[in-house]
Amino acid sequence: MVRLLELGLVERRFPLRRVLGTVQRELGERLAAPPGDRRGGPATVLVQALAAPRLVRRLGAGAFWPPPEVDSVVLRLEPLPVERRLAASSPAVWQRFAALVRGLYRYRRKSLRQALGCALPGTEPEAALRAAGLGGRHASGGAGAGGLRKARRGAGLRRIP
Repeated sequence: MVRLLELGLVERRFPLRRVLGTVQRELGERLAAPPGDRRGGPATVLVQALAAPRLVRRLGAGAFWPPPEVDSVVLRLEPLPVERRLAASSPAVWQRFAALVRGLYRYRRKSLRQALGCALPGTEPEAALRAAGLGGRHASGGAGAGGLRKARRGAGLRRIP
């Protein structure tokens, strides 16, 4: 899903007005999880930086032959307006954003300051935190706490050097 959105909305290889597909229920729920929900992960952030996911309907195993051992959902992804896709302003900005998100989740048990240093080598974590308005107490908490919620909302991400 993330790669499809990248191709259509970041690299602009083809026009993308809507994506509608069937996925396993657990994946659909993760991709549509609201900020702060424990089910969310890097794919959630990346998808929601480009599109608004919505679970359209649940499909039981009986809807398929042979029936799988999992339930499915119909997932709808509506691209966000261009002005809300700050991280997708160019492929280079998107790659940096995606590296940041994946790195923050990879190091989510570290402080936000440490996670930034690990996720983006060569970046000055203190300056990035100040630019994003996350100095002081936010910087010492775990990256999984308020810092990731801010990142999911796109707060200050385009200002990170």
